[in-house]
Amino acid sequence: NSQAEQQPGRSQGAGGAGSGGQHAMPHVELLDICWNLVKLASVSRKQGLPSLALHYQEAAEKKLGTANTNAPYDLLKYERFKLQYEVLKLELAHNTEDPESVDEKVKAIEKNLATDSVFESWQKASLKQIIADFHLSRGRLRAAQEHLLSAISELTKRDPKIWMSYARLNETVYEHQKDEQSRMNALKGLLFATTLSLHK
Repeated sequence: NSQAEQQPGRSQGAGGAGSGGQHAMPHVELLDICWNLVKLASVSRKQGLPSLALHYQEAAEKKLGTANTNAPYDLLKYERFKLQYEVLKLELAHNTEDPESVDEKVKAIEKNLATDSVFESWQKASLKQIIADFHLSRGRLRAAQEHLLSAISELTKRDPKIWMSYARLNETVYEHQKDEQSRMNALKGLLFATTLSLHK
């Protein structure tokens, strides 16, 4: 599994060393609520329950929206990233009737990605990989290539999913253009993805 799918220990030490017992508990409770809502959204999506996933996504978004006054911004950084990850995955998998709506959500997340302080490098890479797959599914090869190359440049920890997307993109390019470089890039992506999966 990629880092976006993993479950870090979110509650441990959430209050910080200098926060004190009576101030730490509200932060821990808020952290647990946000994490659980995002996790329920993820499980619902994976089980093929898009309406339930959307319900939990909206609940998580509402809770994260009120969190700014109740907790330090960085405390919920992972939850904000994971929510954006789940929104993308759900939209691209299930929202086939309103392509303009999907485009708008992708553009909004792309705008967030331009703000360095919002996401960690590996988080940016994960989101850009999903956006690249979205553009590839729409036949936008140049946009897909730009996002994938940017994702690769962001990597601090290697993610085989990004390299697999890179392989699929170059395979598609090769099918249209039959150039040797695209074929070699597709093989390179497949090799990297396989090697990294074996060493996880």
